[in-house]
Amino acid sequence: MPILKRTIFHTSQPRHRNNIRISFGEQGKLGKVISVNLISIVTVRERRNSYEIPLFKTAEKLKLFENPKYFLERCLGLKMITVLRLGHRRKRDERLSTHCGLVARAFGADKIIFSGEEDSRLLDSLKKLVEKWGGRFEVSYEKNWKRVIKDFRGVKVHLTMYGMPVQDKIDEIRKAKNLLVIIGSEKVPKDVYHLADYNIAITSQPHSEAAALAVFLHEYFRGKELEKEFEGWKVRVIPQERGKKVVRRAVNH
Repeated sequence: MPILKRTIFHTSQPRHRNNIRISFGEQGKLGKVISVNLISIVTVRERRNSYEIPLFKTAEKLKLFENPKYFLERCLGLKMITVLRLGHRRKRDERLSTHCGLVARAFGADKIIFSGEEDSRLLDSLKKLVEKWGGRFEVSYEKNWKRVIKDFRGVKVHLTMYGMPVQDKIDEIRKAKNLLVIIGSEKVPKDVYHLADYNIAITSQPHSEAAALAVFLHEYFRGKELEKEFEGWKVRVIPQERGKKVVRRAVNH
């Protein structure tokens, strides 16, 4: 799947108040037009083709508009990657957990969920960074990590030095539409190894979970994440042979 370099949503209400039209562009080009009927179906039109997706639950219909990422996942079948960071400890893991969030965002994941000790300072710091540097990236906390894994609809990958080599399994994993990447902190509970669909090693040597996550995402995207652009940025670095060049702009909401 090509990474969405720029996704533009435009909504309008046509004739019937229960309908809404949503247009979005992929990589800067208008790709699909979606007409959503709040009562029954979603119709997706791409060029001359169209198809319909039934919506059976009211909650599901409402979620389409509350969460654009859910819309992309449910209606368009695009791959979504969520990272679950286990066992965060406020005093000991603040820096490394922050780095896990930074890596997840920069290397193409769509969301990170922290479990362990609740840390509003960590969440706020990452949310402010996203607001400053741009892109669509979600940060949240869930106390019950086991529920997150069990309820996840998609393939669950646990990164551990005791697993199978990433180079042997990555082709299988790329076929998944939705991916939950689980990374540990303190000693990982045994249940995680059994709940995961894959236990994957980034080498079988000790190193950090941030490094493992970076290498896994790089392998998963085949390096295409390095070309990703982050829309809505307020601060951006302009690559230079030498020296530093940073541009800043005000973003109108």
